[in-house]
Amino acid sequence: MSMNEYLAENVKPFLPDGASLFWSDEGKNVEYIVRGDLDDDGEEEVAAAYLFQNTPHLMILKKVNDAWTRLQDIKGEGYSVSFLQSAKLTEAGGNQLLVGWQQGSMWSQLAILEWTGRAFEDKVKNEIVYSKIEVGDMPGEEGGDGQDEMALWLHDTGKAYRIEVYRWRKSRVIPAYDVYPYYFKKVEAYYQKLVRSEPLSSFYWYYLAEAQWNSQRYLEALQSICAALHLKNPYPSEGKLLQIKKEIEQAIQVRTDGLYPVPVKRVDGTKWGYIDEQGIMMLEPRYERAYAFQKNDRALIEMDDHFGVIDREGSYIVDPVYTAITEFSENRAAIVDRDGFQMIDENGTILTKRHYEYIGIMKNGRALAGGQQGGTTLYGYLNRSGKEAIALKFLSGTDFHEGVAVVKLKEDLFALINVNGEWLKTYPYHQVLSEHEDRLAFQKKEHGLYGFIDRENNVVIIPKFTGAQPFENDRAIVADDDRYGLIDREGDYIIPPAYSDIQSLGENRAAVGHLKDKQHPFIGSHFALADHEGNILTTFSFESILPYHNGLASAQDENQTFFIDLAGKKVEYLPVLDGAGTLTIDGKLIKADVDQRISYYDFNGKRVWRQNTIIPLNDQYRIIEKKFKPNRNYLVYYPKLEGIQPFSKQKEINLYLEKASKVKKVPKDKQLDYDYEGDFSVRFIKKELLVLELNGYEYYFGAAHGMPIKDNIHIDLQTGERYALKDLFKMDADHLKVLTEIITRQIRHDPQYDYVFPESFKGVTNEQPFYVDDNNLYLYFTPYDIAPYAAGFPTFKISFTEIDGVIDHEGGFWRSFH
Repeated sequence: MSMNEYLAENVKPFLPDGASLFWSDEGKNVEYIVRGDLDDDGEEEVAAAYLFQNTPHLMILKKVNDAWTRLQDIKGEGYSVSFLQSAKLTEAGGNQLLVGWQQGSMWSQLAILEWTGRAFEDKVKNEIVYSKIEVGDMPGEEGGDGQDEMALWLHDTGKAYRIEVYRWRKSRVIPAYDVYPYYFKKVEAYYQKLVRSEPLSSFYWYYLAEAQWNSQRYLEALQSICAALHLKNPYPSEGKLLQIKKEIEQAIQVRTDGLYPVPVKRVDGTKWGYIDEQGIMMLEPRYERAYAFQKNDRALIEMDDHFGVIDREGSYIVDPVYTAITEFSENRAAIVDRDGFQMIDENGTILTKRHYEYIGIMKNGRALAGGQQGGTTLYGYLNRSGKEAIALKFLSGTDFHEGVAVVKLKEDLFALINVNGEWLKTYPYHQVLSEHEDRLAFQKKEHGLYGFIDRENNVVIIPKFTGAQPFENDRAIVADDDRYGLIDREGDYIIPPAYSDIQSLGENRAAVGHLKDKQHPFIGSHFALADHEGNILTTFSFESILPYHNGLASAQDENQTFFIDLAGKKVEYLPVLDGAGTLTIDGKLIKADVDQRISYYDFNGKRVWRQNTIIPLNDQYRIIEKKFKPNRNYLVYYPKLEGIQPFSKQKEINLYLEKASKVKKVPKDKQLDYDYEGDFSVRFIKKELLVLELNGYEYYFGAAHGMPIKDNIHIDLQTGERYALKDLFKMDADHLKVLTEIITRQIRHDPQYDYVFPESFKGVTNEQPFYVDDNNLYLYFTPYDIAPYAAGFPTFKISFTEIDGVIDHEGGFWRSFH
């Protein structure tokens, strides 16, 4: 008799008449019966899930004097139990019981039951729902912390899930950001399979990019976002994807020297090239994306959704065939394809003889690498030749820093090693972070506080912090619950833990933050500049401050972006630009990325290049990009057409484009409760027909997500007429009936539309959003119209051949592009 059968036999006598234990599909009750010291008294308990009168229950038994007795019976919610597990989730001693009360076919409600001394009580105050759940001690950068985390998968659409990883802190669940790199690698693998099987599903590419971003695989995330952008129905919107793409690009830190990447907006999309210090285009715009040249005269570029490496003449060192390429460090980089990671040198030569699950940045002649060993991912280190200098045998590892790294040998045991893999010291703790300045943050006990040890394992700062970062210039940022401060090497506060945020800026400076609105913390913080002696040097007037470089730091207030000196004073002789963004010293130029547009300046403050605002359509017509920013929370780029005759018609269409782009009255100095961003692109142009796509994204602070907006405007450049859907068809033809029948058929028979809400499609009207290209009509719906938000803009492609009988071939709309 197995242990589970033995436990089941002991549980059954306590069941009410007519009740039955839940059993797994395999005929074993592993998922529905657990045992352990659940009330932290040193004695064993058993929890079993059963069904009684069509309602799920949980029975908890306790063993007293070698006999079982019923301790508690809990009546559940819903109709079944989807999950039951014992876990070390909260800060309290003992284990907790996690129970999933199944409410629907795709979701359950989570209960976290904890012993209070009298009974087990549900500690969840706000409803937690999930579709799938995974619980365990998930390692952060420095390994596990002895406390279990929860990964909750909530079904969205198709096979897509919204995923978050939580841990328990002070009677509530909070995101466990430190374990994102670990867990979202699993999520990435899940979505990699989906995009391989359904490569035209934009939302799978979006969720793949999100997983890659959360696992800090930024180049991979960039490639996935680009894949989503190139599909016909980008999710959640083209504007939002472009915003995410920009954020990813900013996370890729590379060095510019002599050649500078620039985007050029054209009819066929935005293309990237390189200018010199005078702003002269040296490498013509032809790349989908171009990155700055690095110290080894190599630059990453993107072509056809793949990455490659070029030299300063634009010749390929590595052909653009890889899903990702990391930046070079010590003249080594990692290339990524469907089989995993390999290492290359600066000439593109592949150095490794096998693929790895992960290869990190080369530091001190060593790069962290991970691979499967007997079903477990173990880590070691590669040398510059791509060989395993230190065998893959550790549960985790850090990058080398000043010749040493911290590795996890097993649970509750870490070691400091040198570049030869020799153990310099071992540390028997639940967690040990990387070594900086002879200080290592450590956590002695599970759920315990953090302190610091030196290399020799002497406790130099007793554990008293809820979080700690590595030392830098004899200072370290530490946390006291949700407040942050700065300590010295003895653990004394230089800056007290009184701030919502502290960011290390280098050069003995830090940014300290106060919440803008304590009732709405998601709005963010105002920052002041502080030094490492604890002096607050400025008022709390900054929206952000970037790290210092040679005495200068990029900063922004509510209106402008500029440099500040070490005293926090605005540097007036360098660019001071209206708008929100960053300034970066790149070689001999200053790169400005402000209000989502790029420009370059010399050190006299003279602008040498800026992103174009004119898009020529042909010899007669052109588009002028106009900017509207009445408030720091509101930014719109909208098109203005030139060349249309008569002028009155041109004025009429431009007034319409302004209104359609949401150029409207917005209070100037008021803190809005939402952000809005708008932009435009050329969707299609042929003969006299121009199709402009207006994109927007509106996000109310605190909301689960924003709302994407998309509007396609069909304009006859010769007459200035705006065409509606009905203008494509004969007046006496029932085109709405024909289109409705086609879409109904596609929804019913095309599996790509299985996400559409049943019976939600009520038919096509003449107000239906649409656009055309050479050979097709596209009808699309806004989020939530007929499908979940995650579906974005459900779009239906209808060939002109299929509807040829109802098209007005003599009408102005059709003739404008035929």
